[in-house]
Amino acid sequence: MRKIKGYICAARIEEIIYPNIREYVLFGKKQDAKIIGNHEALATNNLTAYENLPDAELGLQDLAKMDEFDRVEVRKLEMWVAENAEELYSFEKENSLVVIWDNFMGKQIIGVYTGGRGLSTLPGDYIIRNGFKPFNNFERANWARSEASRQSGSSPATLAKFKISKPLRVIGRRGGK
Repeated sequence: MRKIKGYICAARIEEIIYPNIREYVLFGKKQDAKIIGNHEALATNNLTAYENLPDAELGLQDLAKMDEFDRVEVRKLEMWVAENAEELYSFEKENSLVVIWDNFMGKQIIGVYTGGRGLSTLPGDYIIRNGFKPFNNFERANWARSEASRQSGSSPATLAKFKISKPLRVIGRRGGK
């Protein structure tokens, strides 16, 4: 079982066309040396969080300067990611689960569907769109996991126990409350 514990930056995309839709991009510790700054999208950095709050706050400062974001937050993240079938079924009694779907866009984190755009054919939605809401039981999470794997054919999906804090630090601008 892989344990992910640390801090992330959640940068909210400024939506001009659809102001009622709020979507975030999650960032963690930079893994690619070619990237400028100390942050990299969690989807592409193998879900690597910042190890400490000061490093995450540096990422917060960098991301807050970018025009495409109207609010940037630092949050604490903990995930326990199943790496095989035995670990997957160890989550049967858990009530805060997400699907980790490794597809062409990187590692996507999927939680419960809460309305809005959704994922069309999958029984869930990206947590970056649903307010960071996980599935509340194993059956629903495992169904979403199996559908993601089945429909993609070649993109593996697994489950993770998921815990994310409320924002610890926030920088907002242009109405980014």
